Amino acid sequence: MDLWPKGYDLLTLVTCGDFILSNYRLAQIFDSIADIQEILQHDSIKAEANRRVASIISDSVEDFAVLHEYGQLQDIPGIESATAEKIEEFYLNGSIREYEQLLAEIPQGLLQLLRVNGLGARSVGLIWRELGVSDLAGLLEAANDGRLERLDGFGKKKARHLAANAEFLLETGDRMPLGRAIEIYEQLRTVLLASGQVKHIWPVGSLRRCCETVGDIDILAGTDNPDTFLDYVAGLAAVVQVHKRNSESISFTWHDQHGVYKPCEVEIFAVCADSEMLALCFLTPGSQQREYLLKAAEKKKLQFSITGLSKGSKPIKVQTEAAVYKKLGLPYILPTMQDDSQAQILAVAGKLPRVVQVADIRGDLHMHTPDSDGRSPLEELVAAAMARGYDYICITDHSRSSAIAHGLSVERLLNQVEKIRQYNSQVRDIEILCGCEVDILSDGSLDYDDDILAQLDYVAASIHSGMEGDKKLNTRRMLAAMDNQYVRCISHPTGRYIKYRRPMELDMEEIFKHAASTNTALEVSSQPARLDLCAEHIRRAIDAGVKLAINTDSHDRNNLSLISLGVAIAQKGYARPEDIINCQPLKKFRKWLLKK
Repeated sequence: MDLWPKGYDLLTLVTCGDFILSNYRLAQIFDSIADIQEILQHDSIKAEANRRVASIISDSVEDFAVLHEYGQLQDIPGIESATAEKIEEFYLNGSIREYEQLLAEIPQGLLQLLRVNGLGARSVGLIWRELGVSDLAGLLEAANDGRLERLDGFGKKKARHLAANAEFLLETGDRMPLGRAIEIYEQLRTVLLASGQVKHIWPVGSLRRCCETVGDIDILAGTDNPDTFLDYVAGLAAVVQVHKRNSESISFTWHDQHGVYKPCEVEIFAVCADSEMLALCFLTPGSQQREYLLKAAEKKKLQFSITGLSKGSKPIKVQTEAAVYKKLGLPYILPTMQDDSQAQILAVAGKLPRVVQVADIRGDLHMHTPDSDGRSPLEELVAAAMARGYDYICITDHSRSSAIAHGLSVERLLNQVEKIRQYNSQVRDIEILCGCEVDILSDGSLDYDDDILAQLDYVAASIHSGMEGDKKLNTRRMLAAMDNQYVRCISHPTGRYIKYRRPMELDMEEIFKHAASTNTALEVSSQPARLDLCAEHIRRAIDAGVKLAINTDSHDRNNLSLISLGVAIAQKGYARPEDIINCQPLKKFRKWLLKK
């Protein structure tokens, strides 16, 4: 996925590769079938069976599209003939008839309620049947007028919690999380390239800037014949409504060909291939940065638009984005830093730091294996890390209190440590460190005793439960964890899930101050649903003298490519390589580990 100019790590595997995208869509349909069956109170055994199928598909490292092509679906344990037929239907028709029939039995907005943190399918069904609630606004109304708390199994506390979560989802509007926007972009990109009319496809706008959420999907196409190409786009079956069409672009509502995502708004710009770099520079920035570029062009008596750069009637040819900026008399800044004009102002003043890039990352310090909730075995994670040129990785499976993630008992952890050390002695060119992601308990203590933590190379601590506590309690828990001599990093510090769960209430100034004083790093999670810390917190943490760790929280060998997203967010926060602990070579990193 060409988000950035040549020389940057392209997000070609951001969502675990194209075949995983296919698996993901398929698994999501089976999950949705199970959800609707539970909502409608159908046979629970059938619902559980569909959930198991969804789990098999999403956990598999096999390409189900290829299995379909070669008639090997039933070679996968748990995929029986009836299920194989549904999967065949998906790949032949783009959906599954049973899924479409079930969707027709419920109100259109009902499945939105499953996005509310704390609501499962059975509860959604109960709320719909008893209260007539079929969307987020209705849920909020039922919570506020007291009807929700009177339902069996709810009560005032749960009703307040659900109301807050529903309100959060309504506040965030229709903007989609970055990860989902990338998935939809990849689907669109495949369709557009299949036309045979385009030379290059680029994301632009907020998607290329790697904003946390994206409104419309904006795409730039380089083509020999823009008008013909835009006619082709207008005729696509998935284009359900065209809003605007001119010589440069077309905007429309796109309906996901697999029926997994709700319709979204798309705008595609088409320019001749020799104008691509100019169009990229014009379409990528936020409004403030674009205005800055236009004023710079005006000062030099240049005309700058999506289709060209000229002086009078004489067009100016450029080959790169940096060359465009040079013609405008400006230092070039990365797409990720073009949300506003602040980075450009710093660059002009010579004060913009050299920010971290993917090539600076020397290792990944947050990875899970099947010993807890990972999908790829140790050997595959190591191979994937070596393919990226890493010097080291650290295995950090969940601790024993994370039952839902199959957290490791003390005995299982120590057995894993022995296994990792033995395997590490057999491999060359990479160091495999032994670690864990230890839960921070409600009183601030840790899930393992110090004598166990002392046997690990690296300890990351996380809050996974009790996030509804007040600011003082949550902050106290985190500060207490930082005081532990073995804790070297706090993972996904605010605990947020973008568009799903609010960040924990925390006194971030106290967190930054204590992290700096205890020499405890804070994580920048590359997981698209988290991106935690956010850019603003990254800047404030760096100003406070805090070290950061950019990690992927990988649960699959392909997840290692997510590092590009963590780096993108770190760039927005002006993080330099020297601010990032895993930009250090192994020897220097080991020395840092001892400084607590």
